[in-house]
Amino acid sequence: MTDMARVFNEGRMAVQLNVGPLVVPLTRAEYDARTLPQPPKLFSHNDQQSIWQAQGPEGTTRS
Repeated sequence: MTDMARVFNEGRMAVQLNVGPLVVPLTRAEYDARTLPQPPKLFSHNDQQSIWQAQGPEGTTRS
């Protein structure tokens, strides 16, 4: 990790927080009204991990 710390301290690397599979940012009202696209199983932590690892929630089939 010392090499990574050096690169970070040189300003050539950053930490990216609060990432997720949202297509667009949603307010609570937009979520409740379902006026904007939403990823499947939005509040399921395990499924969100699967989406990041395999580009789809658990059980997704591709043709």
